[in-house]
Amino acid sequence: MGRQETYNAEGSSYEEERYGTSHMQSYLETRCQTLSDIIERVHGKKKDLQILEVGCGTGLTLQFLAQRDSSTKLFGMDFSETMLRQSHEKALQTKNRIAVTLGNAFGLPFNNHQFDVVYATRFIHQFYHKDKKTIHQELGRVTKKGGIVVLEFYAYGYHWLRFHTGGRKGKSWESYFSHYPSAKEIRDIVGGTFEPIPVRLAGERVFHKILGKNGVQWLMKKAAHLPASALIDEYFVATRI
Repeated sequence: MGRQETYNAEGSSYEEERYGTSHMQSYLETRCQTLSDIIERVHGKKKDLQILEVGCGTGLTLQFLAQRDSSTKLFGMDFSETMLRQSHEKALQTKNRIAVTLGNAFGLPFNNHQFDVVYATRFIHQFYHKDKKTIHQELGRVTKKGGIVVLEFYAYGYHWLRFHTGGRKGKSWESYFSHYPSAKEIRDIVGGTFEPIPVRLAGERVFHKILGKNGVQWLMKKAAHLPASALIDEYFVATRI
């Protein structure tokens, strides 16, 4: 079964399976708030921003951003009809009526330089390096000059440890690490230096039980200042266009 068929088949249970636990709810809140903070850092309190999510899934992050500012024009794109139906249902509940559309990340159905922000969460890891570069270029194409592309990556350091301690699940080095690019590979993807902005810790389920939500937030801030920290599992990279 291909990736598109898988998401169409499993889309109706996606939210419960991915975000049904308290530690994943905490991660989702952190991811959404961190993305909002990045947008504000770049664009301040600017009104009428146009924001696109590529691989929007069921629309959870778009729904959060819609609450941030009702003047923001939000767009979502996904290749799963099952996912988009759920995004559309959420869109109808927001004041700014999020526009969602079926599409493909390798040929976005949007004009050049259309959006102030283009982002993707838990999406680009699914592709090999060459395709990651192509997708980033396509996201940059539809981003306005002075705008930003924000991508969520899985961290190489933590997953290097997992690979060498029995977490490879029978996969080859190439297959396994296609999901977890090195710093050198990310520089090649985004076209320069980057600052990792943590959104999830390695072993967060355990940390959440021991430290609670506030404790995890404190630890994540500490981890952000440790280069290539094995504590970081997922992080954002924001690129100015």
